[in-house]
Amino acid sequence: MSGYDAAMIKKCLEELKELEPAGIFAKDLSECLVLQLKRAGVEDLKLYEMAECCLDEILKGHISRVTRQLHISTVKAKEYMHILASLNPRPLAGEGRETPYIVPDILVVREGDSWKAELNDRWMGEYHLNDYYIHMMETAQDQELKEYFAEKLKRARYVMECVEQRRATILKIVYEILERQSGYFLSGASLKPMMQEEIAQSLGIHSSTVSRAIRGKYLQYQRTVLLKDLFSTAVSREEQTAAEDVKKKIRMLIDQEDKEKPFSDSGLEKLLAKEGIRISRRTIAKYRGQMGIPDSEVRSYI
Repeated sequence: MSGYDAAMIKKCLEELKELEPAGIFAKDLSECLVLQLKRAGVEDLKLYEMAECCLDEILKGHISRVTRQLHISTVKAKEYMHILASLNPRPLAGEGRETPYIVPDILVVREGDSWKAELNDRWMGEYHLNDYYIHMMETAQDQELKEYFAEKLKRARYVMECVEQRRATILKIVYEILERQSGYFLSGASLKPMMQEEIAQSLGIHSSTVSRAIRGKYLQYQRTVLLKDLFSTAVSREEQTAAEDVKKKIRMLIDQEDKEKPFSDSGLEKLLAKEGIRISRRTIAKYRGQMGIPDSEVRSYI
């Protein structure tokens, strides 16, 4: 009816589910609660199972059935119920506050085989020295007043030079990131290991300068990402290698799956556990996202 295939609509819906507040665009109450648990970073699989499968029994007061189904104690079941009760079944009801929107700090486009980046700060307007005060300084007869104006002019020019230098530094860092992570932005490939110290060394600046320049800043190219998230965490090379090995294993399992019945993240978790690789479903989802692989629902339509 819309002119778009099911896979595209499914992908758009998954993107909408990432918006705030957590839980909007869910198909039902269970998914609404699950989305809120994921956004909160909860990793307890039993809690997810209760939210997905046991809400009807809970509403009917059949707690014993829930404990038998989940193989948990009554005390644990009540603890889980308390957590679910703290969530918002109607995320958009009674918000009463302004919705925060992410405004990207750097806008990036691809022109042919090269990148073009610019700072999204036009809202600041143009800043320049005030001609009125420049004229006053030039025509002042009092020597003390002239020296006062000269000192203020010197400080104003210094501030303007610092602002321009900072703008140039941010853009240099962004271009370096784009070159190193071009596969991630252009084709959805996995992020390459990249430390702030490496960027600093390449540009001939201090690592603390890189840290300050990227702090809290978002880059927009097709999607909006936090610059800090593009860097590897401070882990050993062995740990980075281990993470890459797990990603390769996940990709292999997905490549070999039945395309009509793709593996869910929970299914991948169980398959990896059989091979001695024990990681949470949330971590699998993170790795899958870093590799640009959609979830099982979207893959079933591809």
